[in-house]
Amino acid sequence: MTQALSGEPSPLSSLLPNALALACKLARCGKIDESFSTEFVASMLVASLAPANQVSEQSHRPRSWMLSHSGPPIPALKLLYFELLKFVETFPLFISIIDRIEFFKEVRMSGDFRMALLCRFLGRVCVTNLLWLPELPVLLGQLKTTCTPLSPNDTSDNLLHVCELIFIIADGCPLLKEQQIDLLTILAQAIDGACETYLKEAKAPALDPWIVYQLACKASSCRQPRFAADLFEQLASLAVTLKNTYWLRGLALFNRAQADLFDAVCDLPQNGNWVPKLSLAISTASNALLEAHHLFLAGAFSPSGVCIRWRHLRQMNLSKPEGDRFTKAHPLQSIVQLVSIPFRYTGGAVISL
Repeated sequence: MTQALSGEPSPLSSLLPNALALACKLARCGKIDESFSTEFVASMLVASLAPANQVSEQSHRPRSWMLSHSGPPIPALKLLYFELLKFVETFPLFISIIDRIEFFKEVRMSGDFRMALLCRFLGRVCVTNLLWLPELPVLLGQLKTTCTPLSPNDTSDNLLHVCELIFIIADGCPLLKEQQIDLLTILAQAIDGACETYLKEAKAPALDPWIVYQLACKASSCRQPRFAADLFEQLASLAVTLKNTYWLRGLALFNRAQADLFDAVCDLPQNGNWVPKLSLAISTASNALLEAHHLFLAGAFSPSGVCIRWRHLRQMNLSKPEGDRFTKAHPLQSIVQLVSIPFRYTGGAVISL
């Protein structure tokens, strides 16, 4: 352990992360002497993980050696994050080391699995202590400037961990419409891999339906029900089968009822008789949830046939001349481009239409 901590961090080696994980575990279990106290372990973590210990990558700004593509093996990183989380949970007074290490400044919209691990770790730390979190506009601005297109080794699922971290930092406060559009735009740009092209050509980015569905589920589980309801409604408007339409409409109604109930509770008067207003809000939410339940049942017992609206569209398409069929503008062909985020480029400002 002494040899690993006294030398320079080697990006390819698991020696340093394993040594730091062992130090956290020994401090947490109390199996150390006075010369190896929790204060010493905390200072050792800061010295080893601080921003000064960065590596340069070609065509990229310096990054932490933990996030470098040539960094230590993934199992070693998982072990380090696990023991570091247990350390700050056992010794809450040392939660400030997360801020001193500047982990949040390393967050970017990237599909790298190392970034997903960092966001999952920070999300758990956020639940542990919410006093030192960065401001949401600052973090969204950071994601804008560090948008990283997906590489062949990245997956779009890892991007959702970055979005989940945004929801956790919001701590139940609904995202503003501008913040929702910013998040969707950054996500679409990272998936499409053309961040610069969008701004130059003022092209509206779009998201795949499965990504939007996963994002809506993340928003619903992270106390962003109104944002989730809006996404589910957009998906339901473009669903092809009756089963999917009922399911998505039920999810949208369920989340909107939850959001309305939260708003009603927050608006209750501090003084006076607030019981009737609370009773009315609960009754309204109960009726909405019952309607959502009926939609779920309708989806469960309905055939997987095509909606009437889509059958009409197909008939309209078949009635066209042979050369005009299945054009790019046809909704049946463009359904994979589900959520198109309208905006126009005005010299650096993105304005929602």
